[in-house]
Amino acid sequence: MIDDLSGIGLHTDEPLTEKLRITAEEVFDAEEEGCMDDLDGVTVSGLLTAARNEIIALRAIIEGRSTPPTGAEIEEHHRAGGTWYVASTHGRALTTTRGDAIALCGHLATNGNPATWWAIDTRRRPCAWPVVGGAR
Repeated sequence: MIDDLSGIGLHTDEPLTEKLRITAEEVFDAEEEGCMDDLDGVTVSGLLTAARNEIIALRAIIEGRSTPPTGAEIEEHHRAGGTWYVASTHGRALTTTRGDAIALCGHLATNGNPATWWAIDTRRRPCAWPVVGGAR
């Protein structure tokens, strides 16, 4: 069983998801039994890299960004049906239109108010920052 991943830079106060734990155990068992061919190229290293990358991506969503979205990011996110949630020392706002987001960027920049921005998906949940010219 995988109990400690601290040696590879993962913070594991919380256990890995059950699916990842089971998959990792299957890989360890296959390695011990010498039947890695049954796993279609899955390796412990690959699983750990995927888990680490997912943790980094999820942490970025949770933490938000202090840099406001660019006009292109606002446009891309609006096109996908998303909105923006912004929290600053002077209040909070949920933008509902492309124009709201652009105006809020300008207002915060003009007044020098630091803020944290989160991309919000169509189900009103925090999501990954939009990728301009590509898939989310």
